[in-house]
Amino acid sequence: MKELSREVSYVNNQKSMAEFIERLANDYSSNKEDWVNSDFKSFLFAMSAWVEDMDSYYRNSGQPYDESNISWKNFADILMASRIYE
Repeated sequence: MKELSREVSYVNNQKSMAEFIERLANDYSSNKEDWVNSDFKSFLFAMSAWVEDMDSYYRNSGQPYDESNISWKNFADILMASRIYE
């Protein structure tokens, strides 16, 4: 999972996003027990909750965030957070 966390910072285009999603799917297959939201419904509810709070995440971590200009990395962050956000 630490490797995936590092890979998020390299997601910056369509190809790297597709590769990241594939790695995320492989992580789910290999480490499902590490995912708090391991079923689709809880994953989507967590995604919704994290998106509502994501501006706080970026502000608290000192990362730039522009609500009107979401990046590939932002989308990768949403997917990563949805695994564990409660």
